[in-house]
Amino acid sequence: MATATTATVSAPPARSALSASALPRRRAPRTTGKQTLLRAVRAEWLKIRTLRSTWITSLLAIALTVLFGAGIAVGYAHAPGKEAAAAHVIGAGSTFGQIAVAVLGALVVTGEYSSGQIRSSLAAVPRRGRLLLAKASVLAVVSFILGALSTLLAWAISRPFLGSYAGSPTDWHYLGHFWGSGLAFAGISLMALGLGVLMRSTAGSITITLVLLFVIDIPLIIMTQKWAWA
Repeated sequence: MATATTATVSAPPARSALSASALPRRRAPRTTGKQTLLRAVRAEWLKIRTLRSTWITSLLAIALTVLFGAGIAVGYAHAPGKEAAAAHVIGAGSTFGQIAVAVLGALVVTGEYSSGQIRSSLAAVPRRGRLLLAKASVLAVVSFILGALSTLLAWAISRPFLGSYAGSPTDWHYLGHFWGSGLAFAGISLMALGLGVLMRSTAGSITITLVLLFVIDIPLIIMTQKWAWA
């Protein structure tokens, strides 16, 4: 008579659970020091130079300023009776470059409001005044460099065509064309930045900036031509 054997399957021993206290704890990195204006400026510089919109608007500002500035200067050099004024119109294209700089100034702050990144910026720099000052400082320096560099490139490209009528950057009076364009670019970008902070709208701040630059400027120019006191 066959005897049925019952196979006993023994379960593997349960793995002992490690207590939470036995696990090594990772300490969160501690931030030493306090938030300063210099650190806020460094953070804003990092943000503005890594944005694609910064490079696009900067290239547009330089291209428009150089194209129109050098082209108008060369045209004056070959126009009878206007050769002497050719050296002083190299900054004529800055009017078009200022439009691109105004877009850049508005996007610096309105882009953060539209994407929600302004929350992270305010969390890192709780003081709104310090944050705005850091943005304005970085934007002003970048815009000044764009204005001066674009005018310098317009002068360098048009110089071979102007011949003896070309100006010299070593002349302190003629040097005003370069730093004057830089200051104009910086001022317009800061105005667009301020309007962007107030309106939090890219289209609205750019529209008002263009109205202040061109629409209101046209009647003032006509007044200066009609009345000597204006």
